[in-house]
Amino acid sequence: MSDQSQHVFPFSKVEDFESLSDEEIIHAVKSKSAPYLDPENPTRIRRLSKNVLVKYGGEVLPSEAEALKLVATMTRIRVPRVYKAIFRKTESTMFGIEGYIVMEHLPGTTLASLWDTYDKPQQERVCAKIWDAILQLRQLKIDRSGPIGGGIAQGVLFTLYGAGPFDSPKALEDWHSHKLDVCKRLKRIPHDIPNFTGKFRPPFCLTHLDLAARNILVDANGDIALIDWGFAGAYPPWFEIRSFGMIDYTNPWSYRAMMKEIMAGEYEEEVRQLEAIHFALFSAPFL
Repeated sequence: MSDQSQHVFPFSKVEDFESLSDEEIIHAVKSKSAPYLDPENPTRIRRLSKNVLVKYGGEVLPSEAEALKLVATMTRIRVPRVYKAIFRKTESTMFGIEGYIVMEHLPGTTLASLWDTYDKPQQERVCAKIWDAILQLRQLKIDRSGPIGGGIAQGVLFTLYGAGPFDSPKALEDWHSHKLDVCKRLKRIPHDIPNFTGKFRPPFCLTHLDLAARNILVDANGDIALIDWGFAGAYPPWFEIRSFGMIDYTNPWSYRAMMKEIMAGEYEEEVRQLEAIHFALFSAPFL
C-alpha cells in the first residue's frame, strides 16, 4: 500500500467528525480532495484524515453501519468506530440509495498480505482468533432475520444481485426452499435432498459472511480486527460456515482450508443444503 503520510487530508484538523455536515463529507468525496485508501487499488474508500475513512457508494447500505455499531457495543471484537452515516435516495444505483459511512481507520495489515509470511503455528493462532470472533457473534441473539435494521440481503449467499427484503423468517425459508426446487427441476441436484422446512427459526445470530483474508486486519501485537461488514446480517450460524466455501479464490487456499477444518462437523446437513443451491444462485438467479 502506498505511503500517504505526506498527504494533506481534507479534514486533518477536525477532531469531532460527528459535527461535520453531510454536505462537507459528500463534497470531499465527489471533489476527490479525499485520497483513496490505497491509490494503487482504488476502491470506494477514501481518507478524510489520518485516522478516519469514508466508505461510500450504491452498495453501502444502512445495515452495514448498524452491524458495526452492534458489534462494537455487544462484543469484544475490534471493528471500526462509526462516526457518521449518511444515506440518500437516488435512482442511479441498484438499491436506490447512496451511502456514506464515516469510520475509524484502524491500524494493521490485511491477513491477505501477511498469510504467506506466517509459519503454520502463526496461521493457526490467527485462525483461532477469527474463530473466537465467530463464536462471539453467535452469542448475539436476534429475533428478526436479515440485515440489521432491515433492507436488501447482500453477498454470495444471496446471488450477485441481492435478495429480499425478507419480512419474516418464513419468507427467508421460502426463498431458500425455492432455490432448492429450482436446482431439482433443472436436475442439478438429487431429488432426495431435504428442503429447508423448520431450519430458519429465531433467534438468529449475527454473521459477517465475508471473512476473506482481505477483511481481517492484524496489528503489531497480532490482534485482529474485522472490517467490511456490508454482507452482515442475522442468520443461522451455518451461514458463516458455508460462506467460507464461497469466498473468492484470490484468498490463500490454505487459509480457507484451515478455517473450514476448524468448523468441520458443525451443521453438516444444513451446510450441504446451502451447497446444493449454488447453481440457482449463480447460474439461474432470476428463476
